[in-house]
Amino acid sequence: MISVAEIRYSVAGALRLARADADGLAHFDHTIERYWRSFWAAAICAPMYVAIMVFLQQSTPPKDWTRFVAILVVDYAIAWSLWALAMVYLADWMQRGHLYFRYFQVYNWAQVVGTTLGFVVLLLAQGMNTASLVALLWFVTLAVLVYEWYLTRLALEVSGLQAAGVVAFNLVLNYTINYASAAVTRL
Repeated sequence: MISVAEIRYSVAGALRLARADADGLAHFDHTIERYWRSFWAAAICAPMYVAIMVFLQQSTPPKDWTRFVAILVVDYAIAWSLWALAMVYLADWMQRGHLYFRYFQVYNWAQVVGTTLGFVVLLLAQGMNTASLVALLWFVTLAVLVYEWYLTRLALEVSGLQAAGVVAFNLVLNYTINYASAAVTRL
């Protein structure tokens, strides 16, 4: 189990990193215990993620909402698990395996920051015309990707180019999972 104090401390570290304060990295360590507890971030983000995805489906609603949400939940679990597994090998390949636990604590808690930002933007964007909403969502997505690049560079102690490669690989992996889920949803 995780304490509320640890959640607040970890999110505070992720927020410091979001403000480009490298001292936010001090909120994370190299322990396997905190690594496993950082996956509570997935539980915190889940309701916001489902709300965001449901909102994005309003223009073309699925035929069966129950099936859509069920697939969404499976998609979500796969995305969180597969990235953790892929990064074991990628971190080792980059000779950064010793920083894996710290990186993943940072990454997981950063998802709370990024998901909350996306959720708040969608709430505030109610009533915007479609073109403005799309532009805003692209801006938020770009901001989150830059944030992930920054924290990857710091947490794994890699170059900017290597961090960009990690973020790009994660983006492709998530796109592939989402594409497969969308295909299954249409069946």
